Amino acid sequence: MITTDPSTSSRGAGARKPKRSLAPRANFVSRWLFPGALIGLAVATVMLGLNAKDLVLNSRDGNIAAALTDPAAPGFAAEVVPTPTLLVLQTTDKGEMVSAAILSLASADGGGTMLFFPSDLLVKLPTGDSSTLAKVYADAGPQGEIALRRLLTRMIDADIDSSVNIGSKALEELVRPIAPLQYILRDNVRTVQNGVAVTLLRSGQVSISTFEQVQAATEILGPGEASVNRTARQVAFWQAWFDALHKVADKSTVLPAINAPLVRFAKSFGTGTTYLEQAPFTETVVKGLTVLVADPNAIAKIADRMIPYPVAYEPGARLLVEVRNGVGDLTRNEPMNRKIVNASGQIVVLGNTEAFGVATSSVVFYDEELRTRVEAFAKAIGLPAPQFVDRPGSSIEVTVTIGANFTS
Repeated sequence: MITTDPSTSSRGAGARKPKRSLAPRANFVSRWLFPGALIGLAVATVMLGLNAKDLVLNSRDGNIAAALTDPAAPGFAAEVVPTPTLLVLQTTDKGEMVSAAILSLASADGGGTMLFFPSDLLVKLPTGDSSTLAKVYADAGPQGEIALRRLLTRMIDADIDSSVNIGSKALEELVRPIAPLQYILRDNVRTVQNGVAVTLLRSGQVSISTFEQVQAATEILGPGEASVNRTARQVAFWQAWFDALHKVADKSTVLPAINAPLVRFAKSFGTGTTYLEQAPFTETVVKGLTVLVADPNAIAKIADRMIPYPVAYEPGARLLVEVRNGVGDLTRNEPMNRKIVNASGQIVVLGNTEAFGVATSSVVFYDEELRTRVEAFAKAIGLPAPQFVDRPGSSIEVTVTIGANFTS
């Protein structure tokens, strides 16, 4: 059974070197092509955001924009469609956390990124204490999914649209129409039955069809095995599913006819280019045990790439930013947008100035109480001290104008 929880989403208008024995070696695509490809995908996502139906804000904030549908035209402005995101939480039939994965879509044409988190990943809590993700989930009881989701949104500094709780049985039902999934398994999958060690899946070429095989591939944790090994198996399993979906022209024939988030994301991931990543961590030995400590900076960098247009995980966590191109060269938007997002800005409007030929880039803000924060923001994106303009009730907090002096 798949359960979906959209209740904690705050989305609305205005509103990523483990030891080889523990984790899979990053392949060429993940390590080198992933960052470059997502830069290109971010440009495509800009075009997603320029939705002609949403031309309700222009550079003066609050007036009805003219019916301009050319993103390169002076005076064009449009609300930005945030990057779609989903949290997939896998649990056992006993309610124990198996893993968590955050998905994001790249463009309307399909594809995206899936970032996996091992259950025993040690993370820093808002209280300053540390805990594994599995313990956060377990300690929260019936609110475990919500607690885990809130923690992960803080880690990636972005809201997550909705979450799905899925078990091996529901996962088997999803992949059954396209089974068997065939791929290479790096290590044996073992468990203990009646006090005897049993091998459920052998390393090498595997063919996954049954519930027991899906459970072994994605859920079983062998005696003395680190959860990051299981995460590696999950990455391989999901990649095989998406690869199989790529080969089906009409995805509706092999996916349930329901409007569930996971089904929609699977359809997209089975259409375009997908990237599957494991949350970066460092290893620390505590009392003779190896502990996986989350690398927050590396995780944040992956999140910045996979969610080019984030929504704040809570009100006020990001500045609401309008970006105006003052030169007519739209290739300058992508590098500026990256700077803005990295500096904790949420881009809500993209557009152009009323006339091109702006020589100098600038930052303008509309609430005096935000001065210190906006000054730090302007410095972070490499622009001069911001200018204050009194605009009471503005839904936009900052306007960044790209001038001819901005090149990268």
